[in-house]
Amino acid sequence: MPTSPNTFLESIQKTISRFTGWAARKRLPFFLRSIFLGGFARTAGINRSEIPRPLDSFESLSDFFSREIDLSLRPIGEGVVSPVDGAFASCGLLQSGCMIQAKGRDFQLLDLVEDTAIEKHFSQSGAYYSLYLSPRDYHRIHSPIAGRLLGWRRIPGGLWPVNDWGRSHVDKLYCRNERVVCLISGQEGLVCLVIIGALNVGGINMSCLGAPDPDCIGHGRWLCNDGFYRLSKAPICLERGQEIARFELGSSVVVITEGGQGISSWPTLGAKVQMGQTLYVP
Repeated sequence: MPTSPNTFLESIQKTISRFTGWAARKRLPFFLRSIFLGGFARTAGINRSEIPRPLDSFESLSDFFSREIDLSLRPIGEGVVSPVDGAFASCGLLQSGCMIQAKGRDFQLLDLVEDTAIEKHFSQSGAYYSLYLSPRDYHRIHSPIAGRLLGWRRIPGGLWPVNDWGRSHVDKLYCRNERVVCLISGQEGLVCLVIIGALNVGGINMSCLGAPDPDCIGHGRWLCNDGFYRLSKAPICLERGQEIARFELGSSVVVITEGGQGISSWPTLGAKVQMGQTLYVP
């Protein structure tokens, strides 16, 4: 059977991303680090004043890209907060499970999470915020609420670019890319956090939780109960704003919440947001 154009393109994208990831993880000579990383920071527009380490302490571009920042510069608000630094790509109420990707393009929640129980829970009264991380942004991902991480799973897929061009031209973009779906329960209700890979993203790293790779589902640590993949041991407790994952090279996240009908105002598309800023208070 001939290979479809989309399958062929996705194969090329994964090859490019693997090479980019390999190159980004290559150890830089100490004497070149400040020059190379300083040039990258200037080109990308990265705010170096937020970085608590000297540039020559980062061993590679990947290490610098997933850098920590001074978190005192990111006060944590109330309610459901932004899990990342980024810009609003889309947001709104879920209308019968439908979510807007860009003008003239939408997709279904079920296609994004591939879980009928999650789709049923959020599709009638949920809200969503899609956040895009540019190369200049801080690339660690934090919990949008305080609560229990009930479980997560990795969904394989392609690595299409998730920038303005990708959102405007690639149908069902987020549903086609590799992603990790996290489910968190707290005082604000249930929140679904979808972490989406993209072209040149070397990986989505969940190791900050001391967790095994999500692909280990079905190997004794996980249980599937009424459609949700859950930890078979005690759930992991999270603080609001606690780090839960990292992009090794940048992408997007989608925050899906309950109680969307109670949201009275929405952010302007393209507006910047920082990790910890309140999205809404139930």
